[in-house]
Amino acid sequence: MKLEVQHRAGARVITGCTKSTPIQALLEEAGLLALSDQGDIAAARLRERALRDLQRTPVALAAQRTEGPTVRIEVTRSTRSQAQGQRQHSRCSWRVADETVAKGAGLDTVTVEPMVQGPPSWTDCSKVHFWPDLDDMAPTPSDSSGSFSARLAAANRAIATLPPADHLWTDGSVDANGDGGAGFALFIRDKLRLSQAHPVGQGVAELRTEAEALRLGLQAVVDLQDYSTFQGIRILTHSQSLVRRLASGPARQSDSTCYTIWTLLSAASASVQNTFNIQWIPAHVGKEGNDLADSEAKRGSTLPQPAASLDYITASASLVTNKHAIAATRYYI
Repeated sequence: MKLEVQHRAGARVITGCTKSTPIQALLEEAGLLALSDQGDIAAARLRERALRDLQRTPVALAAQRTEGPTVRIEVTRSTRSQAQGQRQHSRCSWRVADETVAKGAGLDTVTVEPMVQGPPSWTDCSKVHFWPDLDDMAPTPSDSSGSFSARLAAANRAIATLPPADHLWTDGSVDANGDGGAGFALFIRDKLRLSQAHPVGQGVAELRTEAEALRLGLQAVVDLQDYSTFQGIRILTHSQSLVRRLASGPARQSDSTCYTIWTLLSAASASVQNTFNIQWIPAHVGKEGNDLADSEAKRGSTLPQPAASLDYITASASLVTNKHAIAATRYYI
């Protein structure tokens, strides 16, 4: 209860609303979910991870059980008639509760993509560096001309501070129908060497498309016969979440795409003379590589989509989106 009080106080700080504001309206305006909804998401995420676990861990085995709800019998005595009666209370197991949350998000009828064990923690990461922030770029409205100038200047400064290297621009896109596309553009010595568009699948999360774009771009680099002569690679993406996820290290990757990215980074960095620098760059700043990767990603979303198993990243995003949609319905009703 005390945690709920602090949660609502934080929502009032965000919105400036008074204490008389209805709680649901307050949370919706602040863009926050109730702690009970966040608890449902955390439990459902645990189940989704367990269903994808290839090892027979206790939580994985528990998630796959199909027992019905636990029934608790409480015996009471009537003080008036002195007769004994029974009252039954049923309490759903955590599996049943999580299945209900997953069903609401449309995750109950799809094929899940198994999780993989990431590269070992002793993988050599000395030539791979991550830059998820632009320290000198203040947040400003994205639709103002001043914001565009500020973002472009910050992007140019970030690129200028990196060691001299060739450029790999990557981007992912999800259209209104949920079709995903991935695109990349590879510049060698400031000249376009290769650009490609690929479909990712229907109903995937945008983070998954961004990860696929980076994976495909890295694979293209490795497939080039002369990649070992490159002066290093700058990988430029506008997905901060992806950069931060990868920066957590090779052993922390359980998603198959992120696992493959680290495997490629580890293999390629052993041959490339210099380093790999993965830098977050704001989207739509007018850089040639940025715009080309963006157009390739959009083109990829228009291509025939392959049948894709549901990965954990997409499942997790679907759970959050569904809970926000339910919360908005409560608010607007």
